[in-house]
Amino acid sequence: MTIINEYRNYINELVEQFNFGMVLENIDNFFEWRRKFYEDLCEAGYQVCSGFCRAVIFHEDWDYVLKFTYNQDQMYDRDGKCLGGMDYCANEAFVYEEAVKAGLADYFAECIYLGQIGDINFYLMTRCDCDEDRVYSGSCDAAFKSFCEFNGYDHTNASDEIYEEFHDQYCEDDDNIFDFAREQWGSIADRVKSFCSEMGVNDIHCGNWGFLGEQLIIIDYAGYGYGARMIAKNRGIAIDACY
Repeated sequence: MTIINEYRNYINELVEQFNFGMVLENIDNFFEWRRKFYEDLCEAGYQVCSGFCRAVIFHEDWDYVLKFTYNQDQMYDRDGKCLGGMDYCANEAFVYEEAVKAGLADYFAECIYLGQIGDINFYLMTRCDCDEDRVYSGSCDAAFKSFCEFNGYDHTNASDEIYEEFHDQYCEDDDNIFDFAREQWGSIADRVKSFCSEMGVNDIHCGNWGFLGEQLIIIDYAGYGYGARMIAKNRGIAIDACY
């Protein structure tokens, strides 16, 4: 059985056991469905998570998670013509394909298009350990080392005053997280960072990273705001605005 067929069967199980058909028939029913079946899903080993525009469903025994976009901003060209909804998962699948071509796929969680079922386009992503605290702690430590190096301090024997000076200036951003990635990956982290910039992958804060085993990996790379529009343009969509 292929991965695609396997996870289509899992969706069928959600339909049979938890009436997921109400979501397939109308994506606007997603939150009602989650509220109604949340406890039963948890007891059965499922987790259902959602962000600003996308949802993730997985079972404790699965190797992949199901992803889909439930809140699509509408895209418009410069003449005001609607080009359809922004499918952030489609952005992600495109970026992964480009990462494969660039030889950088090992640093992005694999994203596969599962297909359309009902009104929803489903995608699969390799299931990773989402440990935001570990990523934040690592990026903060890496940023502190860079701060000390820039200012001529010894990070192994820093005073309380140096720590206070650092924390007064520290702000979580992509640069700090890539300092941590550089410690984990080596110099190829600079190539990954440049690739993200070229593609339009922004908003890769600590919550958008995870671990596959002990490998640090980016798990949310669909872009946001301007970045998402840039990825859509790279996909060949002549987008001028999105709201």
